[in-house]
Amino acid sequence: MFQPIKRKRVYTEIIEQLRELIESGELQPGDKLMSEREMAEKLQVSRSSVREAFLALELMGVLESRSGEGTFVSSVSGSAESIQPLTMMLLMEKGTSNELLELRRILEGEAAYLAAERASEEHIERIKDYLAMMEEDYQKGSLGEEADACFHVALSEATGNRVLQNLMSKVSDLLAKTMKESRQKMFSRPENREILQQQHRDICKAVVEKHPEEARKAIHRHLEFVRQETALADSEH
Repeated sequence: MFQPIKRKRVYTEIIEQLRELIESGELQPGDKLMSEREMAEKLQVSRSSVREAFLALELMGVLESRSGEGTFVSSVSGSAESIQPLTMMLLMEKGTSNELLELRRILEGEAAYLAAERASEEHIERIKDYLAMMEEDYQKGSLGEEADACFHVALSEATGNRVLQNLMSKVSDLLAKTMKESRQKMFSRPENREILQQQHRDICKAVVEKHPEEARKAIHRHLEFVRQETALADSEH
């Protein structure tokens, strides 16, 4: 059923294998997956890579975790069919980078505010997990855009607002793409890696300490920094 993972971005390969199994019907809605440990052994990868893939697919609505029971294929799967049309539509539009940042300011500013008010311990742990994944990516010299996108989607999940969560999950692929492009430009300045990571630490800290207004401001500062640095990088080329 599964094949050993050999490519560089391990968790994205796990995601693709799981999606293919769901789309082919080998995995059905309601089916229980093997444990993280068992899947890691089967795929010959680290358990952290499996966990990262599970977390991302949960945020997309493809999988669901049931406390004390395990991880299951969602009965209403938010698979690629529901995500791709919106992503592709936005990608086809020209000059949408600043408009997307404006949209993110609106959505994520309020998401951070509500997350600081409502986040459960489980939500907080998930946000921290993605922050740690970004740290690991930076240490390896990679861009960390996938973990970054998942960090922002996890904030929306922590609000408890299913409409907001669904909207953010549907544009998660687009977020990762635009983050990759902006980071490639911004990281021409080496100091920006640490600045970006500190900004994410500040967002996480405000949510953990239940400071809604500071969480909103931290998101706004982060997005404004991205806008300014991306524009600066564009002007230099």
